[in-house]
Amino acid sequence: MHGGRANLTPTGGEGRIVAFHFDGDILIFLLTMFTVIFASKGRLRKNVRQIPARFDFEELAENGLTEAQRDYLKPIDAQLSALNYRPECTFRVRNYGKNLLRRYANPAHPASCAVTIVEVTLKADTAESVRNSSSVEFTTRFADGRSLSTRNSPVKSVMDQPPYKVVQHFANLTDLTELKERHDAAAGGLGTARSAPSGSEAIFAEVQDEHTRFSQYQLERGVLQRTSSGDA
Repeated sequence: MHGGRANLTPTGGEGRIVAFHFDGDILIFLLTMFTVIFASKGRLRKNVRQIPARFDFEELAENGLTEAQRDYLKPIDAQLSALNYRPECTFRVRNYGKNLLRRYANPAHPASCAVTIVEVTLKADTAESVRNSSSVEFTTRFADGRSLSTRNSPVKSVMDQPPYKVVQHFANLTDLTELKERHDAAAGGLGTARSAPSGSEAIFAEVQDEHTRFSQYQLERGVLQRTSSGDA
């Protein structure tokens, strides 16, 4: 050890050398995170946002989108159109935030595509502005009940990943052609794909079923707990 850093060389394997750097700043950071996470656990539990057991879907017509929303979607639509994906429905979950959700379908391919747009309103004195961020996810469903999702969200989920849901995460990969290629490469070895639901009613039913299944897994793992009323 020298200069506050230690280099550790693992034994075995393929002879690769991995450098592990230890700094005093890292220790301070970890201690701070420990204090924030564990000392504030009670406060966090009081302020945690409840997740509804049943979603309240609101479908939005194209002419119901704002001009800013349509402008934001144009380059995403263009990239997906080049992959033969067309918008199938756009919606919100009214009882769980204001995110805009848009589902796309390719009639020649079993994988669906979903775009999530997060809208944040910023206020400074009397001025107000809206900032958007988005993530894209390709999903293929298989005959054995499993699914593969390939997404470019900048953050990963804090929930436990159920065994029936395989996830590839490529943070901030904005080239949707490459994202789809990576998805297809993985999907090819996972089994027989089945068609994605078509039409808003079928899409909403699948989203709700998946939410129920996913939530039940989190309950079993102790990640979530039911409210006293049982509806969240």
